[in-house]
Amino acid sequence: MAIPNTKDGNVRFIIDEPDWESPMEYRVRYETKIIQARDGSEQRIRKQLTPKVSFSYQLANRNADDFSVRRSEQFRELDRLLVVPIWAFEHTGTTPSSTNYSVSSFTRSVTDPSDGEAFGFKVGSYIFFEESGVGNVIMGPLTNVAIGLGPHMSISWGSSTPVAGLGSFPSYTSAAIARPCVAGARLSGAAKANQHRLGWTNEMIAVEEI
Repeated sequence: MAIPNTKDGNVRFIIDEPDWESPMEYRVRYETKIIQARDGSEQRIRKQLTPKVSFSYQLANRNADDFSVRRSEQFRELDRLLVVPIWAFEHTGTTPSSTNYSVSSFTRSVTDPSDGEAFGFKVGSYIFFEESGVGNVIMGPLTNVAIGLGPHMSISWGSSTPVAGLGSFPSYTSAAIARPCVAGARLSGAAKANQHRLGWTNEMIAVEEI
């Protein structure tokens, strides 16, 4: 079983697939300021233009040897920016290049497709690509996310070198799947594992944007 990819430095990445039979949770939250009048009425003022998101899921089961490696990585991830794909989102579009991508459609989303946030991509975050028989990479940070009609979105980033996954950007086709990522910190209690049968465990991943 593959070990989730990480990178030395201030950013860590986990790109192993989740346990698809376990539930995932994607949350969108706006921070607001509440002003209360003497008559008891309230006025709520949004403090940010884009919502803060969090995403949690379970990694697939792994044996004791693989999990011991993950345990050592967990301690290095607690004080770093942690980046994970939002596995609940699946986008298709044109053939991705090493520096840009156009999202033309999507198969799963939790919000209205007329809203740009339905795509899940944000400047400063990352994009995950995968294609059967080709491999997977994470690119970023994203430098431009432009929303158009259709719905349509044009995404670009600076460097053509993957930050996680394969060492170089592979030759993807239009069948490549793109997923947005959450870049943030582990939620309290997120670095834990559950044992389902002797010698096998899975890990709970939960990341919230900073």
